[in-house]
Amino acid sequence: MTARQKRTEANKSSSMSGSSKRPRAYEEEEEEEAGQQHDHMHRHHQAPQPTAVTSSSSASSSTSSSSSSSSSSSSALQRRSQSPEKAAPRQQQQQGRPSSSSFPSTTSSSSSSSSASPSSSSSSSSSSSSASSSDDEGETDEGEREQIDYRPKLELLQEGDPGTLTGVPVRLYADGIFDLFHFGHAKALEQAKKLYPHTYLMVGCCSDAVTHQYKGITVMSEEERYESLRHCKWVDEVVEDAPWVVTDEFLVEHNIDYVCHDALPYADTSGQADDGDVYSHLKRNGKFLETQRTDGISTSDIINRGKF
Repeated sequence: MTARQKRTEANKSSSMSGSSKRPRAYEEEEEEEAGQQHDHMHRHHQAPQPTAVTSSSSASSSTSSSSSSSSSSSSALQRRSQSPEKAAPRQQQQQGRPSSSSFPSTTSSSSSSSSASPSSSSSSSSSSSSASSSDDEGETDEGEREQIDYRPKLELLQEGDPGTLTGVPVRLYADGIFDLFHFGHAKALEQAKKLYPHTYLMVGCCSDAVTHQYKGITVMSEEERYESLRHCKWVDEVVEDAPWVVTDEFLVEHNIDYVCHDALPYADTSGQADDGDVYSHLKRNGKFLETQRTDGISTSDIINRGKF
């Protein structure tokens, strides 16, 4: 073999060996590049995932926030829509409480504390109103005591009851001194006689002894005073030597239903009656009927006229 052939073979063998080695290196390099590309692609595909998750979470958060904002806005709208309805009862409650102008001006802290505790203010207002109502009741009771109606209850009468025209007469009793018998006496006895449609009127006249002991000296004697009463057309019976204080025993003895006199307290100088009023026990027991005095006429006035 010639040298040229040897070189040719050598080149062939070297080219063959180089070609066999070079593809392997290329494969390794390609594998490395492929691995790098795979890693790069893997990282590239994994990197957006957090972004996607974040975006989804942000989207969900934005959705939740939007929903919460919408719910809050709707609740706010509901509160605004309900606030007038809730404000009305509160205004109605405040109308029942005294206004702040009725109280002395205080500091802002005191006003805030008073506004912060409506229950206490309402309780105080209720207590004050109860106190005022109790005061009003006391005044009413006192007024009622001063204006007791001692007139007969004719509207309660039925046909055939005592005092009616078809029933037995009501037995009434009027007493007094009846000194210098005048038209004021007669008008008082007329009122007593006409208290019921059917009345039997008895008139008691105190004796001189009782009158002089508890009241004073009379102008007319007891006999003159008895006789003056017998000639009064309103009188059905005269009870002589009448007691100064009408007792329950006297009512039973003469079968008296009611005692008639003006309602002003009549002082008891004998000390027999309680409360200092001759007719107090009769008023309490419902045995008293009122007549009216005639102004401008009395026995004392007539006596004083003769002194001038």
